[in-house]
Amino acid sequence: MRPCSSGVRLHAAFDTHSQVCAVREILKERGNPESTVVVLPDAANMMPLVSELGGEFGDFNISLGYPLKRSALCCLLELVVKAQKTRKGDKYYAKDYIAAISQPLAKNLGILPERRLTRVLVHKIEEALIAKEGSALGGTIFVGLDEIEAEDKIITAALGTLGNMDIKVSPEELKDVVKGLHRVLFRPWEDIGSLRAFSGALGEFLDILVRKSALEKYPLNLKVAKRLYAIRDEFQRASFGDEEFDTGEIFRLFSNTIGHQMLAFSGSPLKGLQVLGLLETRCLNFENVVIMDANDGCLPRLRRHHPLMPHEVTASIGLDMLEKEEAIQRYLFDRLIACAKNVDIVYEANTGKDRSRFVERLVWERQKREKDLDVLKPVNVGFAVETKQDARRIEKTDEMVEFLKGHRYSASSVNTYLQCPLRFYYDYVLRLEEKEEISEDVEGREIGTFIHELLEKTFARFVGEKMVIDDEFRGYFFGEFEKKFGYTFRKKMRADSFLLEKVMRYRLEQFLKSEEERYVREILYLEKEFKEDLILPGGEYKFRYIVDRVDVLEDGSVLVLDYKTGLDAKMPKKTEKLLDMEFIRESVKDNVRSFQLPMYYYFEKKKHEDAEVNAGLY
Repeated sequence: MRPCSSGVRLHAAFDTHSQVCAVREILKERGNPESTVVVLPDAANMMPLVSELGGEFGDFNISLGYPLKRSALCCLLELVVKAQKTRKGDKYYAKDYIAAISQPLAKNLGILPERRLTRVLVHKIEEALIAKEGSALGGTIFVGLDEIEAEDKIITAALGTLGNMDIKVSPEELKDVVKGLHRVLFRPWEDIGSLRAFSGALGEFLDILVRKSALEKYPLNLKVAKRLYAIRDEFQRASFGDEEFDTGEIFRLFSNTIGHQMLAFSGSPLKGLQVLGLLETRCLNFENVVIMDANDGCLPRLRRHHPLMPHEVTASIGLDMLEKEEAIQRYLFDRLIACAKNVDIVYEANTGKDRSRFVERLVWERQKREKDLDVLKPVNVGFAVETKQDARRIEKTDEMVEFLKGHRYSASSVNTYLQCPLRFYYDYVLRLEEKEEISEDVEGREIGTFIHELLEKTFARFVGEKMVIDDEFRGYFFGEFEKKFGYTFRKKMRADSFLLEKVMRYRLEQFLKSEEERYVREILYLEKEFKEDLILPGGEYKFRYIVDRVDVLEDGSVLVLDYKTGLDAKMPKKTEKLLDMEFIRESVKDNVRSFQLPMYYYFEKKKHEDAEVNAGLY
């Protein structure tokens, strides 16, 4: 069949959103949704299309299936399965554990009538695992269910939050909610050795979700639950249901099963904008045709792996299903556009995707027929983006001014303002905090905290006394290092911790060697917090600072030390440049760089007026 391509237009988009924008403009131009069909070779893009165009062109008649695995209920099941796959013994990988309990259907389970209890507990468990609540579980990569259920700090933190919400509940009830979550999401799946055992766990899981979750508010999820019950029954009736299988194989079989399931939609073919799959267009003619996702991999959409017979085997015996499948889809594509008056083909034109071979063939046929290589040139799709040309400005209200006058500043807050005033506003005025996540990699901030705490504890014996670095102190120092490293990093990094330990130990040995060569009469204080007032022409400002260490040297001079463990050690420029700089934020940022050491020096100089005071970074 030779398609009539006189009314064909090509639209090159960058991503899915651009494709939807192109479809919107095409539908506005065509004007009559009743005579138009939007063809989606990839059903995964149905939701973006419907959600962005919903209501704009009347009703939709959706007649293609929606992938079962993309539903919220199946996403939760996939997270539950993944948590079992990454489990080591009776301990769960913390990231996968949190992902499962944080899924919306899970954290809104009504284990008790008040569903907010579950949500609060889920957030408190997550905070405990990232060490925000000071829990012993903080930073643990693999965690046991019993350890979480026995952690009283989770319950205490949840009680505090619920008290602020005027919700009265007992600690025992909260513990029951935690145990209930584990009974639904984790414990039934741990000892699965057959399909019948899996079907039992799946049935119990679905029963609880149907009774105690918000599934009834989402009709699509109820359809998904019905289909999953059918899969449960299929596994239950299997003739080999009692045969022993590896747990991973059972989970893989289930994932493959839901991966090929589709949910059907019922609609009216007589009204509304038709949204169809390529197979659903057979024997139907439309005046206006819009085809999305015209990229290889979507058009044609071929299943390259047969579950029972490899492609090489089927091809060798003359049963090349891939070739047959492609021929069917090519026929449907050619027939659809041959019978249409106007055809718009939209595809993604980026480095990650190629234009469909069907489109390439269409263009080639037209080029040969008209002897012109410039026919069917694609139109680049664009969409309007409103941008603010000026930097964002937040006008200070009276409340903000009063807050800033009474706020106690620190060197970090001043540095933040120099770098980005808007971030200062978010961090210190609105007090917004960036959400922390569990990471297997140790961050520089964690190493800095570790070093500061270790040095504070071990050098505390020299406060008010002469510093002596001898073999006895070295033994004590590295003994504390071993203990602290064990419960801070080793439990988190497991096998990879030895490299970090070796590097840190080497650097600390160099630090002690340097300290041994210095002559310190006494250490005045370590990690001590001070609150001071700074009087400036604009008014009086409150400051607070924590100085890492202050030494009195042999000559009686005072040395202020600030430990640095990363690459953020920034020294101010030379004095003459500071005196000549323009007093605006950008100039101060470039010349002063950091107010931390200058602030320490200024306030310590006031305390020791009779002594020479110096400051340095260590």
